[in-house]
Amino acid sequence: MSSSENPKGFAVECSQIASLLVFYACHETNEAENARVTEHLAGCNFCREQLRQERAFLEALRATVQPAEQLDASGVLL
Repeated sequence: MSSSENPKGFAVECSQIASLLVFYACHETNEAENARVTEHLAGCNFCREQLRQERAFLEALRATVQPAEQLDASGVLL
């Protein structure tokens, strides 16, 4: 990882932000966490890439057929 991807001084902050990224991607963080993550992402290419990957993974999960959809095509729960 080059210093432009993750500048010196971001290492500790990155480790703290990394634990919030999955929740941030799912819109499950509070206002203070949102502000902290957003501020960090503005200056950290490494964490922005991590968030992009997290969002891509979540999108792939959403696109996957769920077992309940296969069992109940009518949309009525059994």
